[in-house]
Amino acid sequence: MGPIMPRIADRFRGFLPVVVDVETGGFNAATDALLEVAACIIRMDDFGRLFVAETIDVNVEPFAGANLDPKSLEITGIQVDNPLRGALPDTIELIPGPGCPVCICPEEDVFEAIQLALHEDIILVAFGDMLRVPVNVPKKDARSLEQARALGADIRPIASPVEATSIAREHPDTPVVFFAAGFETTTAPVAAMLVEGAPDNLYVLLSGRLTWPAVAMLLDSGEAGFDALIAPGHVATVMGPEEWKFVVDEHKMPAAIAGFTTESLLAAIYSVMRQLIDDRYFLDNVAQWILELDRGKGIPW
Repeated sequence: MGPIMPRIADRFRGFLPVVVDVETGGFNAATDALLEVAACIIRMDDFGRLFVAETIDVNVEPFAGANLDPKSLEITGIQVDNPLRGALPDTIELIPGPGCPVCICPEEDVFEAIQLALHEDIILVAFGDMLRVPVNVPKKDARSLEQARALGADIRPIASPVEATSIAREHPDTPVVFFAAGFETTTAPVAAMLVEGAPDNLYVLLSGRLTWPAVAMLLDSGEAGFDALIAPGHVATVMGPEEWKFVVDEHKMPAAIAGFTTESLLAAIYSVMRQLIDDRYFLDNVAQWILELDRGKGIPW
C-alpha cells in the first residue's frame, strides 16, 4: 500500500479555503467606501504544502455618498480618480511581476545579514523594508533583522546609499555593512556610491537580481501565461532598452517599455494590443516617447 496523500479537505474540515482581502476608504462598514476586493483560492500539493492556485481581484466603484478617509487612502495608495481603475475592459488582465526586492531576496542572504549583525562588531544598514523579512529558523533565534535589532544588534534602516556613506563617515573606527538587496535600479546607485569613493570602513553585502531572467524563464517554459510584456522603464533606463529585445526577437511577443504614470501605462497597453491586432511585433519604448511628448515633440507614429 502506497503512502496516503494529504487532502486539503482534511486540513480545513471539508471546506475549500479562500483568502479574501478588501481595501476600503475607512473602518466603518456603514459609511466608508469599499474600493477593492481580492480572493485567493488555495490548493495543496502532494506533499501537503499549500499554495495560491488562483487570484481574482476587482475594483469597486464607491457607492453614492461613501466616505473616503484621506489617511486610509494614504496607507493603501489607491487613487480613486485614477483613470486606470476603470480604463480596461474585462478581456484585458494585467498580471504584475515581482516589483519589490523583498519578494525575491533569497532567504540565505537575509540569514547571513542577521548573523553578521549579531555576531560581528559592526553597524549593519539596510533599506527599511528589509528589516521585517523573515527567515526559517528555530523560534528561539532571531528570524529577521528587526528581531536581531531587538536583541542588541546595531541595525539601522536607510533610504539611500548616501545614508550608508554618511553613517560610515560618522563611525570611522567601526565597520559598516550595507545590506543592499534589489534589482538593477538598486545595484546602479550602489555601484555609483563605490565609484565616487566610499569610506574604507564601508562594506557591501549585495543581494542583487536581474529582472529579465525571470521573464526569459517563463517564456522558455512554453507556458508563460501572458500574451504581451510591459517592461519597467526604470530598469531600461539603467540597463538600456535592448535588454528586452529578446522578447520580440526570440519569442515573437509584443513588448513595450513603460514608466509609472497613467499616461505611460495606458500607452504601453495600447501599443501591445495594437501589435497583437496587426500581427506586427516590435519593442516599443513608450517611456521614451512619453518623455519626448512632454517636451513638446510629437508621438512617433
